[in-house]
Amino acid sequence: MDWVEQTEMVCNILKECADAKALDLFSKGKKLLTMYERYSDTAAQTEISSQYLNVTECSVCSFPDSGISFYYNHSTGVLECVDDTNNQPGRQILWSKQLSEEAYDSCEPLFERQKGERNWIYKYEAYLAHEDFWDMYLNHEFDIEAFRNADMLLTDNSLFDQLFENSPKSVRTAWENALMTVGSVFSKNTDGNVTYFSELYKQIFLNTIAGKDFAVLGTTVESAVEYAQKAIENLSSPMGHNNAVNRMRDKERQFYNEFLNNLL
Repeated sequence: MDWVEQTEMVCNILKECADAKALDLFSKGKKLLTMYERYSDTAAQTEISSQYLNVTECSVCSFPDSGISFYYNHSTGVLECVDDTNNQPGRQILWSKQLSEEAYDSCEPLFERQKGERNWIYKYEAYLAHEDFWDMYLNHEFDIEAFRNADMLLTDNSLFDQLFENSPKSVRTAWENALMTVGSVFSKNTDGNVTYFSELYKQIFLNTIAGKDFAVLGTTVESAVEYAQKAIENLSSPMGHNNAVNRMRDKERQFYNEFLNNLL
């Protein structure tokens, strides 16, 4: 591959983006071009073998907002979720799975891209950071259409009104007070996408794909307490998540503790 040509191509794309991260990468790309220029004469004088390298074919996809990347080795069938926020040498693998080529191809819709306000974004990035989401999808617990329907519900503006529709007023008041104290971890971004697959969203998601009532808080104070306690328990393990996702999980756990303090 012509690395100079490839780097120039990427720089030309990045310089059109208003996003700060993209512009930072553009700046680094220009530095790379300077380095290539500096060593081009030396490289031209060096005898390079024309023998092809035996390189394993690998597909890579990175998600800057979640700080993770996915590597799929087409020879071994191993899919790895890698922590891009870890500064230690080498790839820091959060989890890995053995996938057939057919199973890997079935995951293609999960990597759907759409045009955001400033650049192209991955619509389902927040879900893909969670291993249990992959497990459900790969075990055929839901198909892509059921997933898209559930995602539409999670990003519906009337979601929270429906959530408290049959709950006592004290439950909604306790929830709103917790939001004011801790802040929200249940929001969507300006492009209308889920930004963090919270425990609340996960439970609504599971109920929706199973065709059940999504009002996970129930109809009593007792059922709301039971839900919050279970959510705290589920959020207690940091395994399989990088620091960026774990910070959100910590904040969500704080929210439920505050919710219980207001409710009890």
